[in-house]
Amino acid sequence: MAGDPDFGGRDLDQALFELLRDRALDLDPEPWQRLWADRTPTSTHQRAQLARELTLAKESLSSTGTVYLAVPGYPEPFVVQGGEYRAAVAPALTASIELLERTVARAGLTPAELGAVVLCGAASRTPPVADLVATRLGRIPDLAADPKAAVALGALTDPPAPAGADTGTDAGEEAAREAASADGPRRWTVAHYPDEVDPELWF
Repeated sequence: MAGDPDFGGRDLDQALFELLRDRALDLDPEPWQRLWADRTPTSTHQRAQLARELTLAKESLSSTGTVYLAVPGYPEPFVVQGGEYRAAVAPALTASIELLERTVARAGLTPAELGAVVLCGAASRTPPVADLVATRLGRIPDLAADPKAAVALGALTDPPAPAGADTGTDAGEEAAREAASADGPRRWTVAHYPDEVDPELWF
């Protein structure tokens, strides 16, 4: 298992923010600088409102080709095209897909051997993510699966042997196992990741 806990939807918001910032500074830097330097309640509210609009714009760019963003101090809204947004977020998304590729390889699998590629989290379900997965892994992500059930800390291993099966253990080992299981039968072990679950966890 691998992941980047520092990457998420806010990173995509930041990419759109930087795109808008660069556009504003090229047009006229003074209103933009004043907006972010002023600490009055009015400017604080305007910055918060702009942050909300950026999040909505990011979501809109997933299904529409153009958004219009009004920035205080500028007479006309800024136009952001879907292609500009996709180009801005491509480096961060590509790094995430490369992490997925390395994880699959470390598991000794190929993308074709995966049961499914499930996108979890609102940001991951934007079209640029699915497009990159399809291009790099040759797999169409599964959007129908329940993302809440797609993440696990480990995998169940060593299912119980069928009744009467020869397990290859001697009587001493079997007695020790039964003694350790005094509080109830140990049916499954858990293949875990260090520091994430109790290594003695059984159920």
